Amino acid sequence: MIPISTWSEGYITDINYTTNFYFHQSPDFLNFCCLLYGYEPFDLNTTFNYCELGCGNGFTIILLASLYPHANFYAIDFNPDHIVFANSLKKYFNLDNIKFFNISFKETVDEKLEEFPEFNMITLHGVFSWVSHENRNRIIEFTRKKLKAGGILNVSYNNMCGWFMRIPFQRLIIDFAKLFPEIISAKKVEIVINLIRKMQQAGSEYFNSPAIKKTLGKMDEMSINYIVHEYLNEDWQPLFFSEVCSYMHNAKLKYLGMADPIWYFNDLLFNDNQLKVLNEFRSMYMREIAKDYILRLAFRKDIYIKGGVMLPRDIYYKKMFNKVKFVLNKPIEDDKMYKIDLDYTKRRANINRGILNKLFEELTLPKTIEELMECSILNSIKDKELLRIISMLIHKNIVTPIISNVDINDNKKNSKIGKIINRFIAKDARYRNELKHFLIPKFKTAMNVNIIKRLVYDAIINEEKDDINDILLHVKLFLKNRSINWKAFDENKSKDEILNKEISECIEKFFPFWEKVGAL
Repeated sequence: MIPISTWSEGYITDINYTTNFYFHQSPDFLNFCCLLYGYEPFDLNTTFNYCELGCGNGFTIILLASLYPHANFYAIDFNPDHIVFANSLKKYFNLDNIKFFNISFKETVDEKLEEFPEFNMITLHGVFSWVSHENRNRIIEFTRKKLKAGGILNVSYNNMCGWFMRIPFQRLIIDFAKLFPEIISAKKVEIVINLIRKMQQAGSEYFNSPAIKKTLGKMDEMSINYIVHEYLNEDWQPLFFSEVCSYMHNAKLKYLGMADPIWYFNDLLFNDNQLKVLNEFRSMYMREIAKDYILRLAFRKDIYIKGGVMLPRDIYYKKMFNKVKFVLNKPIEDDKMYKIDLDYTKRRANINRGILNKLFEELTLPKTIEELMECSILNSIKDKELLRIISMLIHKNIVTPIISNVDINDNKKNSKIGKIINRFIAKDARYRNELKHFLIPKFKTAMNVNIIKRLVYDAIINEEKDDINDILLHVKLFLKNRSINWKAFDENKSKDEILNKEISECIEKFFPFWEKVGAL
């Protein structure tokens, strides 16, 4: 029999969480959002302190520590497997500006508080709706005592408005899973999902409702690690925006907005009738609550600030349009990048193919809105409208905002760590599909790279292969007997056609881009 964990407080510990890079936790991105909502961001070019609560495998904060070598990073997670993995990456990448703590939130507040400095930024991804009320209060106590005045908190969580239909679904998974105490969590989920699908096929009204049918349909594409952590935690609890605000008020924090710039532009998210209703609410908090109900929002990424004063209008415009730089964070891929065109033209955005072509061309290098407006075609657009368009590109993770200093011509800065990390990640793709992001040192971010392109990088950079046939053989060798969803690449092409397309695209478009941004 598998021993029952007595230290996990209902949290799943027999399988690790997924390993991803969450760009909304980036200091530059959060600082940009802070400025967008009208508040003075802190100076990222000086030493600052950053903390992640519930860091999981630590991949996000490790990449951030490598991008900001002058800053100090602290990360907490009570699962020892997570911290062992994180420390192994820290050691391999030779990072000396990050500390990992294998402690619970109770231990953090009751025993270890003095070991932490005051922070400019505290982030937690998903954790707030996965822990108990007691642990949420401990997070608040830590934040109240350790977030500096003027500091930023980024908290993302499951929102009740989008999850309420799935609460019985999650409860059933937990209840059914308890019938198999001797089985590991991953196997429990597999058994329970199969039972639920049988109920669906037998004609269950609940499991054949549109929302739940959609959820079940997506589960084949989800990581088993994610499903286990999302659905098997005893204290799993979607939260209302108003509930989270109440918690944050106890830490002396006030709400700024979502960590997504498109949230700033209501008319890009709501139709005329919805806007009319929203404008009837005088309180920003009431509008936020109403937005969740209108959109049935399932996940929020909120930003709170401790103190802070709104910038005068003239200073705001100077910083937003003359200081913040924007840049494409990936090579231009016509078919994928132009999908935003029709999506948002219907949402009042002044976008057409000519504007996108010129914007993509100009944003291959970091530029301010003032610099962009000096260009032909773009100079006919008002600065606020250009900010709207760029915000949509940020929302689609096509463009990255940069507030800290960046020198595209400096080929030495951060290039060494970029090479170390990306070569490790590419080689790691030979055996597993877990580390999926390459570091982009010059743009202070990371980009998601599919397994084929990571193996192409591995063949060319690590193995020094230059013949296209040798590269193809290398990729095929390490994809052999692997479970790959080929339809996700192109459902109309064969496996060999997909491989040839991906390899050609990687060599022709991605390698020049990676060389420019210090990723090779």
